[in-house]
Amino acid sequence: MTIIPEDIVESACREVESLPKGEIERRIAKIGETQPVLLAFVSAASKQLGREARKRAIDMFVAVVCMFDKHCAELNTVGIESLERVRDRIEVSRLALSADEEAANELAALANSKYQPFVMKYIAEALISRDFHTGSHLTVDDIGKLSILMTTVVNALQEKCRT
Repeated sequence: MTIIPEDIVESACREVESLPKGEIERRIAKIGETQPVLLAFVSAASKQLGREARKRAIDMFVAVVCMFDKHCAELNTVGIESLERVRDRIEVSRLALSADEEAANELAALANSKYQPFVMKYIAEALISRDFHTGSHLTVDDIGKLSILMTTVVNALQEKCRT
């Protein structure tokens, strides 16, 4: 496992942020071909989120996949078993810390950030930032759910990355 360098994370963010809406949709379709299980997971989990959080989840997902695409010499497809294993590990960590739900979500995500600190920094900043167009913030509930969702995505992709 190698850490994705900060310059690759920043490059992927700039690339995705500059894409027109139609290009984002094309990227999502491409991800559907290369990572169908992961896209289905993100799509299903996003349905539990508010409208703004759903949009941010998709944008973050496209950016994170782009980061791994740029960094990995080979990025294998995430299968259902692999995704379930990663999701279950994160859930066990979260439940072990469940005395304070909000702290549990944050600590579970932070505990996993050591694997890809620059990617997780991007995710943390995206979660707490205001929407550029509306000026709105995500709810605490949406931040917690998105944190767990994106940590699952990062860890699943990390397992499939060959550098």
